[in-house]
Amino acid sequence: MPPVNPGRRQEFLAFLTSNTVVQAAIDGGLPIHRVGSPVFSENLAVAFDKRSELDNTSAVQRVGEIIQAMHDDGTLRELSMKWFAADLTAAPSAQ
Repeated sequence: MPPVNPGRRQEFLAFLTSNTVVQAAIDGGLPIHRVGSPVFSENLAVAFDKRSELDNTSAVQRVGEIIQAMHDDGTLRELSMKWFAADLTAAPSAQ
């Protein structure tokens, strides 16, 4: 049987990943289909380098405050809807 999509990975019959990764694959032309509801969710986060020589405690606190304010005023939801067409700020069961 000839390859379904020459030049692309052929060894997957199914894979489990986040909705955003699945949608990016579909948008990129990968011949896959989304099946069923999400079985897990990935929490979104901001990363800080714990090995930094600089104390980032105040930065972590301030970024947390900014993100909370954006969540409270709906800015995070608006950005999520704009870029992902889904509210990734809500728990999957609440969507």
